Amino acid sequence: MKKLLALCLILALCPFAMSETAGLANPVKEYATLEEINDIVGGRLCHPAVMGVTDERFSVINAEVPIAQYQYSLNGLEYCFRCAATADFDISGVWIDGKEAFGEYGGEIDYAWGEGMKLARWFEISGQYVLMLEDAENVMSEETFIAISEEMRSLTSDAMSESEKAAFYAELEGEYQDNYSLRASASVSANGSEGALMEIWWGNSAFETCCWTMTLRLGEDGLLYYDDCICSVVAVEEGAEEGTVTVLYENGAGYFSFLDGILYWTGAEDEYHSQCEFQKI
Repeated sequence: MKKLLALCLILALCPFAMSETAGLANPVKEYATLEEINDIVGGRLCHPAVMGVTDERFSVINAEVPIAQYQYSLNGLEYCFRCAATADFDISGVWIDGKEAFGEYGGEIDYAWGEGMKLARWFEISGQYVLMLEDAENVMSEETFIAISEEMRSLTSDAMSESEKAAFYAELEGEYQDNYSLRASASVSANGSEGALMEIWWGNSAFETCCWTMTLRLGEDGLLYYDDCICSVVAVEEGAEEGTVTVLYENGAGYFSFLDGILYWTGAEDEYHSQCEFQKI
């Protein structure tokens, strides 16, 4: 319900939204520069690295999470570029064939193609980015739009110093509970700018627990990667003081995305754990 409400609040404001649901009017405040709207949401929206941009408009949508919106014209086509510090909902507000333009929140760049529209979505440390193009006559090929989106993504990338990385890992520290399964918990501890140790526990039964231990390191795309995961099962017989440990695999690889205090485990090797969403408690 929270996710659907957030979507309804922004649907009416997207100049290209194709929705089967009526949207609610939302307060939008206009600003004079890109820097102003970036400062408000903590984003890195950027101008295209080409000449010929016209009709630039800057605004912030006062949704549950503020959304910075940069609209402009280029070569006769209309673009809408958005950013918000959230992974809770698709900030494009666009539905295609009765479904949201973008589904699960991975971190890699995703594309969606609708009637008269082309969309791209990616994540950085600073938040979720969506680039939308109104192209009713299908003037631009999908390949060209992909190239443009990759360029815009490179311009929004977050380069961090060692001290900034250390501060980021320190922010991750704490205890977490999985909102998806309600059966898993996790603990994260930072190691300066080198990374963060994460331990996850999943209770299979009263006498058996699955454990994962891994080191998270920040990638240039804002994802937290690991390649040293050890997965084991600890079993304790009823009445026993000590249990047995069975290692299932070592050097497992995957990644997490981190937004709004939630670690999204979208790269798990273990199929039924791949949708864990760890909320800091």
